[in-house]
Amino acid sequence: MKADIREPEQAKRTKSENGEALVPAFLTDSVSQTLDQWAKSNLSLTKSALDIAREMVAFSQARLQANVDAWMGLAACRNPDDLIKFQGTFAQSAATDYLNEANKLTAHLIRALSMGHLPEERPKS
Repeated sequence: MKADIREPEQAKRTKSENGEALVPAFLTDSVSQTLDQWAKSNLSLTKSALDIAREMVAFSQARLQANVDAWMGLAACRNPDDLIKFQGTFAQSAATDYLNEANKLTAHLIRALSMGHLPEERPKS
């Protein structure tokens, strides 16, 4: 003889008395937790993307000013030796600036992709 295993009456029903669909509590809790985690991840990713965009805009502004200053410096050169020295100094400075910016952006991306927490502090410029 088979054992009579009965599910709770509420779990058997698919609709309540007023016609609304019944959803088991474990399912609604799971969906709620998933949505909460998604919202937190989305917030973290959005803030990180904003930090990266701010960094890129600040760097672009700084490089634009450096380029304007370079043109002024080039205009002030009076002979080919001055021009060569100035161009070398400018190229070295630009390369250093771009390398430092790449390091900053890499740090921002690592924080953004770690997704475990929001960025605590911004790297010092």
